[in-house]
Amino acid sequence: MLQQYLPGRNIAWDSFWYKGKLVSSFTRERLEYPFKHISPSGITGTPTVSKIIVDESVNRIGENAVKSVDDKPHGNYAVDLKEDNDGNWHVTEIDSGKFHTTTPLWGYISTKFLKQDPLHNLSYLYTMLGLEEISDPGFLGNDIYPEGLHILRHIDCGTWIYKDDGFKEKVL
Repeated sequence: MLQQYLPGRNIAWDSFWYKGKLVSSFTRERLEYPFKHISPSGITGTPTVSKIIVDESVNRIGENAVKSVDDKPHGNYAVDLKEDNDGNWHVTEIDSGKFHTTTPLWGYISTKFLKQDPLHNLSYLYTMLGLEEISDPGFLGNDIYPEGLHILRHIDCGTWIYKDDGFKEKVL
């Protein structure tokens, strides 16, 4: 409800915590939604276009938001933020125990296309900890995916990654 009154950027901050300590996070800006004309806010669920951003203020706000609802966070936490007319961030949602919808997709891209350490795939990390294949992942960092990488996906068009420099590749 509040989102329709905050006209600025729409941000998703995904994080993974282990025994009260942040392990890793990444931030993406939601740019386009499917069928946005059917919703007063233009937000209709999961985005069709989003891009990775790096913003230390978002990292700080995301961490503080999670700690405000859980003094010893453990597992997945997703924080939604919207920007007001003056560029100030407002937390609109904090979810514990779940990833945002595209988090596993970003993890797949990280491993298969970016050739990053598999632990940067948060779904894989979660699974390996659950299976006790690893015991303590340590701190992998904020902003684990490269800034400016976009995902484009829509009904019947597949999934693509691209950058503003012209790079593009079909993912699925």
